[in-house]
Amino acid sequence: MTGPVSRIETFLAGEGALTEDMETYQGLVVHALPGLHAHAAGLAAAAFPAGGRVLDLAAGSGAFALRLAGAGFAVTASDLAAGSFRPVDRIPFIAADLNRDGPDRFPGPFDAVTALEIIEHLENPWDFARKLRALLKPGGRLLLTTPNVEDPDAVELWLRRGQHPFFDEAHLRTYGHITPVTQFLLTRMLGEAGFGRISLTGFGPGPRPKLTTKGLRQRILRRLVDRGPLVAGKVLVAEAVALEAGSTPG
Repeated sequence: MTGPVSRIETFLAGEGALTEDMETYQGLVVHALPGLHAHAAGLAAAAFPAGGRVLDLAAGSGAFALRLAGAGFAVTASDLAAGSFRPVDRIPFIAADLNRDGPDRFPGPFDAVTALEIIEHLENPWDFARKLRALLKPGGRLLLTTPNVEDPDAVELWLRRGQHPFFDEAHLRTYGHITPVTQFLLTRMLGEAGFGRISLTGFGPGPRPKLTTKGLRQRILRRLVDRGPLVAGKVLVAEAVALEAGSTPG
């Protein structure tokens, strides 16, 4: 039996956690797949109300919060590791443990909430979905991302090893990934929490599979995904709208 894993240690290093494969924004480490923050910022600019109040959960170093502020949003940021957040002189910051703290920890309701690459770190994603709804005004927007365990490359690895990428022992120990979420369950938990107009898209397609046994399996799986209801891409991106109390998800 192994000991418990602490997510906070992977973020306390701040800029010192930079490695060659990690990107930065205004000198701050981006704790996400390269390009994801820029992609998410574009989605936010298109969907969030101009100048709206936005809560950026699991803000890490503050890189995405800075992108949002630069786009004209009134941003409040939050993370478990207060020491990792750098732009405290420009963006209000609230330290919070999303496993334990409730919506009353934050000065809501907000026009929009972003939760990039955090639900996979939490013990109860269904409870987190309810907290997200409680933080939003009716009609407020949610933007959430998580590793896509149903991407064809992820499925191929699971078939070979019995483990999803990003949810093996190494990722649990290093990054605190403990909760894989499927596309069906993410849609269901958001709907039951009071969200509608739920849209799932993918980000970060892998390289073209090589002509090897592994590559052939990946090609077959990609074709199956292309013809079915699942979304491909290394990262699953969810957008949703907070419904009025008593409304039926659409």
